[in-house]
Amino acid sequence: VSKKVLQEGTCWRVGKCENVSIFNHAWLPSFDNCRLSHQVINCNLEYVAELIDNNKREWMKELISNTFNMVDAGRILHLPLAAIPLEDEVIWTERNKYVHEKIKKYSTDIVSFIKKYIAELDRLEQTGLTKAPIKDSWVPPSREDIKINFDVGFNRDYFRSSLGIVARNGKGGVIASKATIHENVNLAFATEAHACLEAVRLGLEMK
Repeated sequence: VSKKVLQEGTCWRVGKCENVSIFNHAWLPSFDNCRLSHQVINCNLEYVAELIDNNKREWMKELISNTFNMVDAGRILHLPLAAIPLEDEVIWTERNKYVHEKIKKYSTDIVSFIKKYIAELDRLEQTGLTKAPIKDSWVPPSREDIKINFDVGFNRDYFRSSLGIVARNGKGGVIASKATIHENVNLAFATEAHACLEAVRLGLEMK
């Protein structure tokens, strides 16, 4: 594999961010080249780690909004951070087809395919297809167990999600509940994954 192909097909998987350059590395998984769309003049920031509050594992929203343009700031704030910081890794975004079939497929082609696929799913939702009613009722757990249920909502226009969690005992009594609203969420899947994580955390706290 040529050096050019490797360079064009690699990007950073963001972890601790201590080795990821804000301006020189491809670290934002959106748009064409996974990089910032505009350079920032007279900026003293160098690494992505400087944009993160490691105590809370959150982006420094005010710093980011005041440093980058609206588009780039939104792309950064929508990027989820792992609760536990891992080492940064360089990953090759080329498809396996290059290895097995010698077909070069860049990340831009993959992104284009995904967008078309999502658009097709959206069209299917708008056709008004009816679903057969599903009879589903809540079943209490055994006497010694606790059942935790959660549900989520996602507003793609405002990049906002909400989640609700309820824990019940064997008699069906509510023993714990939680409701949270999250900002800067760019995917419905991320909303569901985060809700599942919160439900697991609640279960561990109740042990």
